[in-house]
Amino acid sequence: MIGQWARRLHPWLAGLFALGVLLQAFLAGAALSELGGSGDFGSHTAFGYTGMGILALLVLVDAGLGRADRAQIWGSIALFVDYIVQTLLPNFRADSPVVAALHPVNAILLFGIAAWLFARGIRASSVRSRGGSSRSTAGSARRVAARTLPHQAAAGCLHPWSTVMIRVAIN
Repeated sequence: MIGQWARRLHPWLAGLFALGVLLQAFLAGAALSELGGSGDFGSHTAFGYTGMGILALLVLVDAGLGRADRAQIWGSIALFVDYIVQTLLPNFRADSPVVAALHPVNAILLFGIAAWLFARGIRASSVRSRGGSSRSTAGSARRVAARTLPHQAAAGCLHPWSTVMIRVAIN
C-alpha cells in the first residue's frame, strides 16, 4: 500500500524539485543588485538549504519506498548527491571563484535530472494505468495463451492456473 502511493508520488516530488530550482533562479536574480535587487541572497540561501534539501531527501526516500525501477533509483541518488554538491559550491568563492561559478551551471543539471525523473515517472504511471505494468493481468496472460494455444482458447478450455503458468514462463 505504501509502495503504491510512493510510486505515484515520486514523479510529482521530482517535478516539485524542478519547480523549486526555477524558484531558486528567480530568488537569486531578484537579489542581484545589478538587476535592482538588494544584494541580499538570504531568501535564496534559506530556501536552498531547507526547502530544496527536504525535497531532495523526499525524492530519494520515496524512490526507495516506492520500489522504483533501477533508473529512477539511480536518478534519485544522483539528484540527492548533486544537491549536496550544489550546496557546497558557493563555499569555494574565496579560494576558487571558478569552482564557485559552477553553482548556476550545476543548477541546470539539477533541473535536468529532476525534470527527467518527473517525465519518466509520469510515463511509467500512464503505462501502469493502461494495464501495461510488469504485473500483467490474467486477461493478458489469456491473450498470450490464445496466440500460443489457439485450439484450446477457441474451445474455452484454458484453466485459470494455466494462464498463471504461461505468465510465469513468459516473464
